[in-house]
Amino acid sequence: FDPDAPPPCLSYFRGGKDQGPGAMIERLWRSLGIERRKVVEYVKQCNRKGTIAGVKHAYLLGVADPTNELLKGQIFLPGMGKENGVRDRVFITRSPCVEAQDGRLVRVVQSKPKRMQKKNWAFLNQFPFGIVIFGPPIGQTTPLPTLIANGDLDGDAFFVCWDDTIVRSVKS
Repeated sequence: FDPDAPPPCLSYFRGGKDQGPGAMIERLWRSLGIERRKVVEYVKQCNRKGTIAGVKHAYLLGVADPTNELLKGQIFLPGMGKENGVRDRVFITRSPCVEAQDGRLVRVVQSKPKRMQKKNWAFLNQFPFGIVIFGPPIGQTTPLPTLIANGDLDGDAFFVCWDDTIVRSVKS
């Protein structure tokens, strides 16, 4: 991954507006217990022409932690943090997502883990918004990307949503 390359954010905008999460992800949200009215309101919020302020999701390129020092089973979103509305958890999935377990609530690392070297934290923070960095798997279990709709880190784009209403409404 080249930190000097333009951000690989894969969010889809046409005519000055986001096209929303898409029917597949909307169905997944409904299967996870999110009320229809909340899904509809979020989609409307995304489709307001001329603004991206209401858009709180993106398709991000999944990559492994190059430092191997992130917390197990967690993710890091370069360029995002509390100041951008991201709290301690996000909803993440990948397409195709057809079963409820294809979507997950995942903890987001927002400050330097105690055991991480300062230079490695600085290194991770130099990456632009547009990637999701996955920490190592928990113990000897299946890696997190595989648990997310059988994804991997060979170029898969992961749908990440940090909208509070959506995240709080997921019944895991």
